[in-house]
Amino acid sequence: RYAEQCRLALRNRQWTELARLSQSWSEADPENAEAWLHRAEAAQQRRDFVAADEFLAKVRPTGEFGVRALETRIGLQFGPLNQPLAAVESCLHLLECDANSKVAHQRLIFFYAFTLQRRKLIDEARLAIARESEPREAYGYLFLADALLLSNADSQNVRWLESDPSSELFAVARAVHIAETLEGQIPRDDPVLLANVKKDIERRDRTLQELLQKYPHNLELLAFHLRQAVERGEVARVQELLLQSPAEAEFDNRFWRFRGWLLENDNDLTEAETAYRQALKLHPLDWSTRHLLAALMRRKGELADAERLDQVVLHANQIRREFVQQPTMRAIPPSLLKELAEYAGECDDSLIAETLRAQLSRFSGTTGSRK
Repeated sequence: RYAEQCRLALRNRQWTELARLSQSWSEADPENAEAWLHRAEAAQQRRDFVAADEFLAKVRPTGEFGVRALETRIGLQFGPLNQPLAAVESCLHLLECDANSKVAHQRLIFFYAFTLQRRKLIDEARLAIARESEPREAYGYLFLADALLLSNADSQNVRWLESDPSSELFAVARAVHIAETLEGQIPRDDPVLLANVKKDIERRDRTLQELLQKYPHNLELLAFHLRQAVERGEVARVQELLLQSPAEAEFDNRFWRFRGWLLENDNDLTEAETAYRQALKLHPLDWSTRHLLAALMRRKGELADAERLDQVVLHANQIRREFVQQPTMRAIPPSLLKELAEYAGECDDSLIAETLRAQLSRFSGTTGSRK
C-alpha cells in the first residue's frame, strides 16, 4: 500500500504528501530501502539536503537501492552539502558495492585531479580503465597527471576550504594550482611584463615557502620545490628536499625522477638510469622522465636508445599542445585519443594503448575488444 501511494505522489510531484507517506512507511518498516529513498527524495525537493543525506544513510549499501542511495549521497555531498571528504568516502563505499560504478570512478578522478593527489589520480584512472568503467576525461587527466593546469581549480578548492578551513589538502592544492598557473604565464622575453608580475611571483614564492614550513612532508609542496630546484640546478636543495620526503614518495614517479637527476649529477649513471626507469614503471606516460633518460642514454653512448626516447618525447609534446586547445577534458576528439593510443604504445603501456584502440574501433564501427 505505501509503495503504490509513494510512487503516485512522486509521479504527481506532491512532495508534502510524499514526505508524509514515506515517513509513515519508514517508521512502520525501518529496513525498507525504498521507503528511505522516497523520504530522501521528498526532503531534497523541499531543499532539506541535510535530512535527505541522513535518510539515504539508512539504506544498506547493497543491491540496486543501495547503489541508488550512495549515488544520490555523492551528488549531495559534492553539491549543496559541500562535504567533499564525505563524498569521497561514499564513492569508496559505492565501489565496494559496485566495483564498476562509473559514477564513483568519475567523481574520484575529478576530486583527485582538482586536489592534486597525483598518485591517487594515476591509480584511480588506471583502475577505472582496467574495469572498463572510466569516464572519457580519465585519459586526459592520466596523460597530464604531472602537469595539471585546471582553469577552475582555484575556485573549486576555495569552495572546499569553506567546508574545512584548516584543511592541508585544499590549502596546498589551491596554492600549487595558482603557482603552476602563474608559472605558465611568466613572460620570459618581455622585461616590462615580467616587472608587472614580479609582485605576484614573490607573493607566490612566499606563500609556498610558508606552506612548506607548515607542512614539511607534503608531497605536492615538495614536488613543486624540487622541480624548481632541478630547473635551477640547485643540488644541495634537491638533496635537502628529498631527505624530508615521506615514505609515500617511494610510490610517486616524480620523486624517482628527482632522485635520478641527483644521481646523474653525481655521475652515478647506472643508479640514475635505475631511478628513471622506476619512475616510468610507476607512470609509463611520464614524458619528463623520458626526456632526462634520453639525455642519460646519450651520455652513456647508447645513441639509438637516446634517439628513440627523444622521438617519444617529441610525440608527447605534440599531444600536450593539442590537449591545451581542448575546451574541456570531456571534449577529447577521437583524433587525439588515437594519438594518445600511439603514444601509450610507444611507452609500452599496454593497458592504455589497447583500451584506446578498442574504443577507437567502436567509434569507427569496426570490431574491437579490450584485452
